[in-house]
Amino acid sequence: MKRTKTEANVVGPESPLSKCLIIALTSLKGGVGKTTLTMHLAAAIAEELENVVVLDADEEVSAVRWQQHAAADQIRLPFEVVAAQRNSLMRQARELARTGHTVIIDTPPNNREVLKSAATVADVVLVPVLPTGLDVDRLATTLELLTDLEAALETFNYAIVLNRFDARKGMAHEANQALNAHPRLETVIKSLSAYEKVFGQTPSELGQFRAMWAEIKVAFGEEA
Repeated sequence: MKRTKTEANVVGPESPLSKCLIIALTSLKGGVGKTTLTMHLAAAIAEELENVVVLDADEEVSAVRWQQHAAADQIRLPFEVVAAQRNSLMRQARELARTGHTVIIDTPPNNREVLKSAATVADVVLVPVLPTGLDVDRLATTLELLTDLEAALETFNYAIVLNRFDARKGMAHEANQALNAHPRLETVIKSLSAYEKVFGQTPSELGQFRAMWAEIKVAFGEEA
């Protein structure tokens, strides 16, 4: 995970560890699995922390609909999903964090303004990418925008997350190697059918997402 500026490497009373984190899942490319990653990461964090909230900033409100389908089946998710107020997303996220909530923002594709707002307010920005040549190539547009934010902000932390990794495919290994040139999480999210079937249910296959959360905590100076 890339942590920029000297201040970002100092863990102390004013570091993000002393408050609830805001995590943003962002990519200008659609179809990379942001909502699925968001909901699974939220479930993994909720095993450890109370008051975990997903802010759904996507026009398709997939995370909100996930919660609605769960409620219709009498399933209570271990975290809350709230529709984002897109004109005041940064204030909404910051207020939730201030009042003791860990916030995970699910952002839409092809929307630079929402991506900028989410990335600006976030303590950690995660950028999912699929292990294909096209997806790795398209990653450049998102990273360019994040690099601009990095230049403007005092602290900025981001990492790429390789999603839907299939070890049987040579292209997946090539993409995995190519991403080593960028800030990234060591945790790789494998391609599992369980992730495709869990819409409207409580995510249960959480091993890789516990590892992702552990990496984030270590990056901010907390023991995994």
